[in-house]
Amino acid sequence: VAWFSPDTESERLYAGSVLRMIDEGATAYVPVLFHIEVAEFLLRKRRTRLARFSQPRLDAAFDDLDGLGLETVIVHALYRDVAGWAQEYHVQVKDAPFVHLAVQNRIPLATLDGGQRQALRSMNMPLVVFNQEQLLSH
Repeated sequence: VAWFSPDTESERLYAGSVLRMIDEGATAYVPVLFHIEVAEFLLRKRRTRLARFSQPRLDAAFDDLDGLGLETVIVHALYRDVAGWAQEYHVQVKDAPFVHLAVQNRIPLATLDGGQRQALRSMNMPLVVFNQEQLLSH
């Protein structure tokens, strides 16, 4: 969601760098939950009067997401599976599908979420990271 509403300058730079990676040909794999979380965030912004997030802006955000060519990975998992992943990776339940996708496919995860990052670091799994110089050079 930092693409649409970064809280800090470093979040804006990180999100921009991830977007450039995708634009340069990197494939972004996401669990189905990604679509739900993004839709929920954007609709919440739309419903917040002070956010000034109009319907045309919401539609443009969805169009931008459609243009990224995200690869949605459908994993058939029931509540026990997701709870098990959350326990195994020591993350919140809502974060477990993202971590599980990265772990199962041995792919780096692009995230600003501290819990997800810590879980992957503890397993020596790759993360998408940029040093400050790389962030500022774009």
